Amino acid sequence: GSGGEDGHGHGTHTAGTAAAIDGNGGVAGVAPGALVHGFKVCGDGGSCPTSSIIAAIDEVTRRKQANPGQDMVANMSLGGPFYEGSLHTAEQEALWGSILSGVVFAVSAGNGADGRCNIPADAQGYVPARVGDDDIQAGTPPWSAGDNLKINGMLTVTSSDQNDEDVNCNYGNPVTVAAPGVSILSTYLNGQWAYMSGTSMASPHVAGAAILYLQSHPGASPAQVEAGIMSALVPWTTNDLPNAQGRLDVSGY
Repeated sequence: GSGGEDGHGHGTHTAGTAAAIDGNGGVAGVAPGALVHGFKVCGDGGSCPTSSIIAAIDEVTRRKQANPGQDMVANMSLGGPFYEGSLHTAEQEALWGSILSGVVFAVSAGNGADGRCNIPADAQGYVPARVGDDDIQAGTPPWSAGDNLKINGMLTVTSSDQNDEDVNCNYGNPVTVAAPGVSILSTYLNGQWAYMSGTSMASPHVAGAAILYLQSHPGASPAQVEAGIMSALVPWTTNDLPNAQGRLDVSGY
């Protein structure tokens, strides 16, 4: 509805991190010039109804099924606490279906129990982040449930700072990758630029990396994309809470 225009700025910022073209002295995204489709699931104030999120996931899945040869990456820089039996369960199932259709997802792990990266929480209690945990997957899809590699086609992203250190965002078994998420400069409303922080800013770095990986490995499955990204991660050396398998270094793709 409403033409899908971003009235908040958050979506424009994350899209720029993934794919902006630096044409006027601003910033370049990780995969500059990648074709971006915006799905408006949040109001201009930032509230995101779960029903809208599910509708967007289903539409992405429909487009993938209609174009099976087209590689697609979806970024979800949003989320909140998971409640079993609510629409959150339906959102989780919609995500499984979309991954099985071949869509690669990068999602934010969450910014902690208070919405900021200073009281970290287990990402297994948050949706969509928890879908990155093999242990809660349903059925017998073609991913590596039960191993220690966290590979299932869902790239769940926590945040690192300018010193490549943990910033105490959400942690736990769903989390795969740490990526830059502090004072990130990117595109904003009305042709402007802005600095923003959080796992929301970290996730599109990984979405961009997935695009680059698919550019050189067309047709790779979501699990193959995740495995490829994980194979090039920089070892995680932080002594803080166990978060990711390693840090993103896009030069590896």
